[in-house]
This record gives sequence, structure tokens and C-alpha cells, in this order.
Amino acid sequence: MLVKIDASARLFALVNVSDAHGDYRRYYVADAPHLMIVVAHNSLSLGDLPGRVVDAAVGWHEGQYGFVRPGNEDKRHSKLTIYGEAEGKPETTLSDILNDAPKESDERPQP
Repeated sequence: MLVKIDASARLFALVNVSDAHGDYRRYYVADAPHLMIVVAHNSLSLGDLPGRVVDAAVGWHEGQYGFVRPGNEDKRHSKLTIYGEAEGKPETTLSDILNDAPKESDERPQP
């Protein structure tokens, strides 16, 4: 999927990094109330991408400690995985994906 990274990138903070078999990844989490993370592969930095189109996939993340804001562990988050820059007409924007992400207020108390 082609996604345009827009100004909403500023709503994400770096929370983790990893180097898995030479694939340096940066993990970002959205500001409250959004439950969303972005994973940037191949040494990409989200802060360098506004205005650019990327090859990405949308999925889910189960709120693993160290990848989400404190207090949101074990809550389902939207996840955008960015693989690299791309050319072409974007299908959506980071803002659209963020707007569709679950919110803290959406979480129902567990019985």
C-alpha cells in the first residue's frame, strides 16, 4: 500500500529501536488518545518522511511493553509498517490511518 506521510508524523515519538539481522528498525508511538504505532524498517526515520510516499502495510499490534505508551500495554494498537520510500499516487495518508486508529476512550473496561 502506498501511504503519504504527512504532518501528523509530528504526533509520534520514538520509543524503541532494534537491529534484526541487519534491518535497523525504529518504533514510534502516537500521542494520546491514539493507540497506534509506526515501525520504520531499513534505517528510515519517520521525522525525515513528511511529504514523501512510502510502501507500507497496516495491521495490528497487541500493545507489547516497550513499544506503547505506559498504561496502554496489552491494548490493541493499529500498526503502520513502513518498508521504504516509493513512487506513485498514495492510497491514503498517515493522518487517515491515525484517525481510524483505536482511541484510549474506545477501550471498554474488562469484567
